[in-house]
Amino acid sequence: MRTRLLYLAAALVGLYYSVSLAGAGLYGAPISFAWWSTAVLLGSALLAGCAALGPTSKRPWTRWPAVVGSGILTAYFIPAAVGTVRHYARGELIASLTQLGIRLALVVPVLFSMMIALWDIWDSDRRLKPEK
Repeated sequence: MRTRLLYLAAALVGLYYSVSLAGAGLYGAPISFAWWSTAVLLGSALLAGCAALGPTSKRPWTRWPAVVGSGILTAYFIPAAVGTVRHYARGELIASLTQLGIRLALVVPVLFSMMIALWDIWDSDRRLKPEK
């Protein structure tokens, strides 16, 4: 149950950012925003699907959509978090320390969902192999 809530939280964070990136693309931002908004939306949809369906099947392949969705979100949020911290350190980002903390705290569910998804793959693979 907690894993499903974590996937849902990460999917909601990704959905929020995909909508904001698409909105930025409408107002003349570079074309990379439009590409990333589509990728983040796809990753969010995969994670939301995994949260909705949960462990309905014991087959190992059913755990892979969570890994793919979390991987897409991680591929966006880690460089974005590093870039945000770099811009804040240079003084190019006008934000309070609280706003910076909130932006960086939104990365936490994405990272944890990636770790949990990878753990589920490793654990299911380990249970399928016979002990020697």
